[in-house]
Amino acid sequence: MKPESDIKKANVRNVELIQYSTNDYLKEYAENLENIEPETLDWIDGFKDESVFYDIGALSGPFSLYASIKKNSRIFAFEPEAQNFAVLEMNHF
Repeated sequence: MKPESDIKKANVRNVELIQYSTNDYLKEYAENLENIEPETLDWIDGFKDESVFYDIGALSGPFSLYASIKKNSRIFAFEPEAQNFAVLEMNHF
């Protein structure tokens, strides 16, 4: 069972993202995504609806979540680091 403190909710450009985040870095990223990488969000906002999105180095999947909700994209997310991959899978679930 996930501790409640590890679940972060953020509204990013009118998209509510609920993310499982297990450490301070992932929590900061989840809470401040729009300020950390606005250019990446701009890029995703330019996708056509139902695009395919390959998220290479997905971390915990914040951009995958955003693209899947905002653009109804089909997502292929890859993360090589084991602990981040585990969090990515929790967010996928």
